[in-house]
Amino acid sequence: MRTNPRVEEGYTPAEETRPVAQGPPLDDGGGWDVEARKFLRLALIVVREGAWILGICLILALLAASIHLITAPRVYLARALLVVEASPRRVANVEDVVQEDLRTVEAVKTVQETLTGRSVFRNVAKRKDVWSDPVLAEELRKAQKRGGPEPVVEYLSRKVHVILRPGTRLIEVVAEAGNPKSASLLANAVGEEAI
Repeated sequence: MRTNPRVEEGYTPAEETRPVAQGPPLDDGGGWDVEARKFLRLALIVVREGAWILGICLILALLAASIHLITAPRVYLARALLVVEASPRRVANVEDVVQEDLRTVEAVKTVQETLTGRSVFRNVAKRKDVWSDPVLAEELRKAQKRGGPEPVVEYLSRKVHVILRPGTRLIEVVAEAGNPKSASLLANAVGEEAI
């Protein structure tokens, strides 16, 4: 007769179903429990398997940025600085019209607005030195083909910005063009027309 070896050794089935006491999570000494290590390992596997996608995206982004830098037109800025000075008061007659005091903020802002006016840009568009510059002349001819002098004035108003420096009587004329000489010529022409 065959006997069950477990029974002979004193093994009972009741011992088999006894619950095992749950202790604190296993710790490797670094503060990471087993679940956190499993999650980290899984995350590293996902990143490793998807690294080629990230690498390709990075290479494509660098390639697109390089192409843009190579093909984008270069824009140069030139600055002309104007100082708004107050003219000394000359009183010839007490009944004379009071001259405007150019030391006030309102007067300096008026000069700034005058610089951005269409009449200044019309005068700049009539200057021979502006038309003698090849880069500016080409751009002005393109604008002129759209319908007379007003598109030229519109083009100049987009290329020239007038900035008032706060707390001073300084007005900065900033012009942009395709080369440094043209930008400088344009900024100086606006400054000269304002004077």
